[in-house]
Amino acid sequence: MPDVSANCRSAPYLPVMMLCCAVLAACGGGGGGNDGPGVGTTLQSVPTPPQQLGALIGIWTTDCGDGERDVYTISRVSADTLQLAVKTDYYTSTDCRGVPTATDEPTAPVQAVYAGTMDAAFVLPGAQAASMVKVDRLALSIAARTSRVSGPGVTRVAQPDGTTKACFTPADGGTLCIGESFMLPASTSSTAVYVYGNEMVTLAPNGATFEIEQHLTRVF
Repeated sequence: MPDVSANCRSAPYLPVMMLCCAVLAACGGGGGGNDGPGVGTTLQSVPTPPQQLGALIGIWTTDCGDGERDVYTISRVSADTLQLAVKTDYYTSTDCRGVPTATDEPTAPVQAVYAGTMDAAFVLPGAQAASMVKVDRLALSIAARTSRVSGPGVTRVAQPDGTTKACFTPADGGTLCIGESFMLPASTSSTAVYVYGNEMVTLAPNGATFEIEQHLTRVF
């Protein structure tokens, strides 16, 4: 069994966007931003779930970044609540070609409750200036969870404390090890999203405004 103690780097247990910006809700209008901060926001006083919320049930992926890609499988729990099953796929190629060498999945899903519609301004694709659009706010929560790692490139390495880590070689080389027994506590957060066709952007709070954090595409 290989000794990876010298070059093993710890993986973040869950993608940051899971509780910051990766939950979906439907928004009206066409076009969505992928660059630039929001410059103004106004929250509606009575949050009524939009009828389009159900249209986002399906599978969405983030853009490939250095051989990593997040995948979100969205289902509807109730009129105002969505559930996200999240996983991160790791590839041996920086452009995410082929079969993932490893997949990291939390053992608990994210719950997203619709929390109202907000006016927000940011730069739309192809535009030179910010435009005001309506985005949806969501309250996010996730229970205490561990990690589950699988894939053809995964090797489990025993640790001195009796636990094991799932280790594999990512696209940038070296060895990436994830501790599957480490328990993360339950947590809550909020996000806002803007959807256009089969694409969407997630918006992260930035003081009193928002900035675009990630772009996703519907794949199913």
